[in-house]
This record gives sequence, structure tokens and C-alpha cells, in this order.
Amino acid sequence: PLYNATLNTSSTNNYTDLTNNTYIEWMAGNGFKVTGRFGFNNTVNGSEQFFPGSHTKFINLTGDNLFLRGSYDKGNGKFSMVSGDLNVNYSKSFGKHILFTNIGANIREDKSESYLYSAVGFPNNKMNSIIFAKQYALNSKPTGDEAINREIGALALVNYSYDNRYFADFSLRTSASSQFGSENRWGSFWAAGAGWNLHHERFLSHLVFVNQLKLRGSVGYTGSQNFNSYQAMLLYNYFLDNSYQGMLGTYLNGLSNPELKWQQKLDYNIGVDASLFNNLSLRVDLYRSITTNLLTDITTPPSLGFSSYKANLGQIENTGVEFRANYRMFVNTGKRQSLNVFVSGISNKNRIMKISNSLKSLTSNQDKLSQTSNKPLVRFEEGQSLDAIWAVPSRGIDPATGKEIFVKKDGSFTETWSSDDKVVAGINQPKLSGNFGANFEYMGLSVGFIATYRMGGQIYNQTLVDKVENAQLNYNVDSRAYYDSWKKPGDNVLFKSIGTVRNPTLATSRFVQDLNEWQVASVNLGYDFYRHEFVRKMKLQRLQVLLNANDVLRMSTVKIERGTSYPFARYFSFTIMANY
Repeated sequence: PLYNATLNTSSTNNYTDLTNNTYIEWMAGNGFKVTGRFGFNNTVNGSEQFFPGSHTKFINLTGDNLFLRGSYDKGNGKFSMVSGDLNVNYSKSFGKHILFTNIGANIREDKSESYLYSAVGFPNNKMNSIIFAKQYALNSKPTGDEAINREIGALALVNYSYDNRYFADFSLRTSASSQFGSENRWGSFWAAGAGWNLHHERFLSHLVFVNQLKLRGSVGYTGSQNFNSYQAMLLYNYFLDNSYQGMLGTYLNGLSNPELKWQQKLDYNIGVDASLFNNLSLRVDLYRSITTNLLTDITTPPSLGFSSYKANLGQIENTGVEFRANYRMFVNTGKRQSLNVFVSGISNKNRIMKISNSLKSLTSNQDKLSQTSNKPLVRFEEGQSLDAIWAVPSRGIDPATGKEIFVKKDGSFTETWSSDDKVVAGINQPKLSGNFGANFEYMGLSVGFIATYRMGGQIYNQTLVDKVENAQLNYNVDSRAYYDSWKKPGDNVLFKSIGTVRNPTLATSRFVQDLNEWQVASVNLGYDFYRHEFVRKMKLQRLQVLLNANDVLRMSTVKIERGTSYPFARYFSFTIMANY
């Protein structure tokens, strides 16, 4: 890595974004207002990555392949979006009553396309332009992707409040999207909510420290659209490498599903908002959500020519509690002095309520694949969590033989791993997670930090499997592969005998570990020169410098790697902001 750092490598990304929204409002009188909006967005981006031929990643290219050293990856893409809204609302106040209604419609289209091609053959470090390439990368050609999404919808909303104490609202929306099957383009969603401002009631008026105390509740449906543009359509691709009598053939690339429906989620929520002593604000939510028509990839036999298709399968339940607290320790607006601290958290559990026969078949296929996989695979089973870690229970390494001892479903011991013995060995979801931090300002100087935490839950330590127990001896640099592995009878160790890579470790509870983690996610330091005379002399409205650092510190009960392609890293940025 140190040698490669001295080379003329490069990795660049760039983009240009243009966004415009135009609004037209007409005050029609008698409480009516008409609002129209037209907007568009256009983004063009590009990326380039260059490695010269002297880079160590090409050290194995010798002989006739010597001139294929060096690589250049170049990509570009563009995105465009056009949308429009039209809303008519009516508001009326009479006595202690306030009524607001709105009806509207929207339409939207977005398009995206991207291209990527790779070239090789850059023997000279100075030949850092793709025009010097010898050829395309071996067995490669330009690739790309494109997508078009269209949506149209209508909505209606009614909101009512009485004496600023009681609130109620109801909304209804119907939308059609090109992402779903031709028989189920439309999806309808409704929501209702109510609230009660207790701090405006007489029976709480004597509690002067209570600035706000609000109870609220809601129930309603929401829909999801973040899916593939052509997931419900029959797709074909061309045989570009072969032709017949001057014509190209096609092959099936995606199975259609005209019955594909919107994924819907029914949300129940009860919450409390409170503000106390003019300094402390609290928010607590209890929720339950049920996702129906869950969109899932269904695997298909290889004979069909593609690996999977989209279908509505299953029902998922999420329950939990979420909270946030903010305390303003002191504030002096005139002198721009303040100190705020905050903390938030969430505890969530999910459960598979229902799965279809197709999803049961998928789980059966996963069990077969797990017989050759060195990591736990996803299984879908009613009553279990989506985040369950399925593995065979292990009693560890037998000190006498150096072999792993597994526990079968009937409680007996065996040295033979079987997918039939898999159980839920852990849940890869924290019991509590969130963040906390502080923001301080004094006469232009600002300091702040955000830290995240995770408590409870488990993780499968794949690092120990890949880099220690199943490590190739001639590539291993981890001392645990020698000192912590079984070598002779009587050794009480965590890992099997060194050199047993031919019998790879399959999913076992031996590598399921409790995960508690704390991370300093962001630290920022800034200074605003608003008090300095030179700012006005330079005719600046504002001059500010900012220093930001991300992923500064991480502490965890599990020692694990994320891989060399996406390692844990610290990021620093320096910004100067000048407004004229």
C-alpha cells in the first residue's frame, strides 16, 4: 500500500445538478386558495478510476499479458425528473373552531441512465488518459442501465381543531405507478389521527413548569415505491455475440407479474410530546406496523434463464418504542452563547406473521445452499425475526480430537454438521440503539459532536471464519490462526486444527457474538467571523470556516473487519463559506 500510494493513481467523481420549482398561488377568496407547482431536476455525473501498470494489483500479468497491465474505469450517467402538483385548499375559523381541507393531484416522471466501461493496457504511469488504452478489459464490454418511472395520484385531507386543545385529521390518497403490475397499478391509502393538548386544560394550569404536554395517536396505511422500474414486466435481452443470417436473437431476462401489488404498511402510533421548565423537550412514541403484500425476490430454476422474479409474499410485524430528549443547558441569544445536549433511542422487534408457499420453497432452497456456505443464510419462518441468525448449535472444539461438536435437535452430540439442526442462534438487531451529542456556541465559536450506540443483539463474526479458521496458510497474517487453533490433544481453544480449509466451517453458533458498540460518528468545529471588522470591509455578509470529522472513534465488544474494499475509515473535511 505504501508503494502504491506513490504512483500516479486517481479516483474522481463529479456531478452537475440543476433543480427548479415554480409555484403559482391564487387567493380565490372566501377561504379558498389554489396552488400549482411545476418542477424539474437534471443531474449529470461521471466517475473515473485509473491504476498504472506498475501497480501491484497487476503483478501476476506476465509474458504475453504484460502489456495488459494498468486499468481505467470510466462511467457516466444522467437523471431527469419532471413533476407537477395542483392543490385547492379551504380554511375557515369560526369561534374556537378551525377547519382546513385540501384536495390535490400530482403527476411525475423520472428517467435515469448510466454507462460503464473498463479498459486495460497502460504500461506508463504518465499514460493516464483512456485514449491510451490497448483494449477493453478481458471478457468485458460497455455496460449500462436505464429506468423510467411514472406516477399519477390524487389526495384529500381534512383537519379540524377546537380551542387549540383537541385536534383530528383524516387523509385519503390514491396513486398509480408504472412499477407495479398492469392489473394493480393503483394503490389507495388512508390515515387518521387525533391529539389532545393537555397543557391547555384547567386541571394542569397550576403546573407552571409544564410548557407543553400533548397526547396523540394515529392509524393509517402507507405505500412503498423504492423498487426496480421493470420488476413486473416481461423483459428480453439480445444475443450480441452471435447472429443468424444477419439478425440478432433474444432471450428471456425477466418474468412478468401483472398481479404485482403495492407493498402496504399499516401503522399504529401513540405518542407524547412534552416541554418542561422552558429547557427540556421530550418525545416518546409507541408503534406497531404490519407490512402486507411484502415484495420479495423469488428464486427460479436455472432452466428458466434468470435467477428470480418479484412477487407479493408474506406479512411482517414491527413493534417498538422510540424516544428523543433535548436539554438546553443555557442560552444567550444576544451574545450567541448556548449549550444543548440531546439523546435519542429506538427499540424495535420484527416478526414474520405469514409467508406464502413460494417463500417456504425459497427457504428450503436456502437450506440446501447452506450446506456449502461458510456464513448463515436468510431463512423465512413464521413467528421468527427477519434478522434471525440461523446456525447449528455448537459446544466448541473437542480438546481430544480438535473437531467441532454440534448439538442436534434431539439434544444429542455429533461431529457432523446438518442443516436440519439449525436454530435461531441470535438476532442481528439491537435491543436499543440511537445517538447522543451536544452543540456548543460561544461568540462565533461552535463545537459539536454526535455519537451513536448499539446495545444488545448479536452478530456473526465472519472475520474469524474467513481470516482465521478458514484462512489459507500461505496468505494468512493473523497470529490467532496458529496460537488459538487446535494442535494437540488437550488444547482447549476456539478454532479447529490449522490447515482444515478443505473442510470449511459452516454456519455455527460458535461465531455468534453479543454486539455492543459505541461510535463517535461526527465531530465539528467552526468559527463565524461576524464580530470582525474586516468582514464588513470586504463587503461580506458572512464568513465562516468549518472543520468536520466523521467516524472518529469506534469501540465494540466484537473485533471484526469490513473488508479491504470498504474498510473502517476516518473522514475529514474543511469548508470555507463566504456570502456576499
